[in-house]
Amino acid sequence: MKFTILSLFFLVFCLLTGCKKEKITLYNILNSPNLTNPIIQKISNQVWYKDNEGFSETWSTQNNIFKPSDYVSSMLYQAAWTSLTLYRDGTSNMLFMPPYQQGAAIHCKGNWSVATDEENTLILSTKTPVSSVTGKIKILNMENKGNVNTLKLAIDFGDRVLETQFSNRNPNTYSMESAAYVAAIDNNWFASQPIQTSALKAEEFIGAWVSPHSFSNNGQSISSPDFPLEGVMRITYIEDLLMNTPAFFNGVLFNLQDGGKAQIAYPFLFSSFYKSFLNNSKDIVSNARWTTKGNKLLIETDEDLFLSLGEGLFGLKPHAGEQIYIGERADSQLYTNAQAIRILPKQIYIIELIRKTDKGFWARISTKNAIFYAFLSKTTFDSSNTINIRESHR
Repeated sequence: MKFTILSLFFLVFCLLTGCKKEKITLYNILNSPNLTNPIIQKISNQVWYKDNEGFSETWSTQNNIFKPSDYVSSMLYQAAWTSLTLYRDGTSNMLFMPPYQQGAAIHCKGNWSVATDEENTLILSTKTPVSSVTGKIKILNMENKGNVNTLKLAIDFGDRVLETQFSNRNPNTYSMESAAYVAAIDNNWFASQPIQTSALKAEEFIGAWVSPHSFSNNGQSISSPDFPLEGVMRITYIEDLLMNTPAFFNGVLFNLQDGGKAQIAYPFLFSSFYKSFLNNSKDIVSNARWTTKGNKLLIETDEDLFLSLGEGLFGLKPHAGEQIYIGERADSQLYTNAQAIRILPKQIYIIELIRKTDKGFWARISTKNAIFYAFLSKTTFDSSNTINIRESHR
């Protein structure tokens, strides 16, 4: 999978640049779109699934790129972009499903309007997993064959122009056998999951709780019929998936102890990414504090693990502030910057309960740079077999 992602990355930079292009005209995207055009009517209020075989980048430039993640945005659109929905109230949803984290579904919100100076053209302003963009979408072709509509679009994001095909039938038809996949891509799921407003009882949350991560699903693909519904991680906001990757995205374990003390473990990262150069059999944990306040459970730590996916995959420099290195910063064989153990101070997890089950509870988890909807499973944890993260490299 890593080879595939890197191949897509180098393909993007092999494309020619330098063509002239028109500027994007911005409109008032807060108003409801003009739906008098019958083509606009047909494409709105419809989930359009991207056809991975019909994707190409026809123009790109390295000018006007302000974040390292933007350099690899084309790879993100090709490998992770799953669907686009334009609602008639002027809002939009772009769904991304990163191939390196099975079960993760990133629902990016935005707004759209109809361009007044070009026929069959839209203006989309939206969040993506790495940035915020405004793009001009030109409808190149629309066909109907039986119950299947296909749509060909040219999308000008300012620093690149993409051409891609969509269909109202999910091209990943095999995935429709997976209840977890169907649930992950459904943007209406959130409306059916209200946050509980009653005050939480702290004693009901003492114990260990683990979030979804790759190892927790036994390496299964989300398209598998056996993929658990509890393995789905929905994300409604993320500042920058590649350069400011939240620890929760890769899986965390909260060990909440009586009296307000807590530990945060990182079962996936330390059992896979760091295991090759850390000679330690103990579970590495960050010390934390926890409490309940009204309907919220708060977990605070000054040593949350930080790992940048963009640095590990592409060598891009992360921009998360206040990084603290643990151990030596440079070891030519064992301790490169991409492998470095780094922590972030002043981090907080705000957990709001949705509903409980016998296995754990569904919750909305908010951090400084992301909002997750995930299932926290009840588990066991041996707090006596741990070592603090600050001591892990000594």
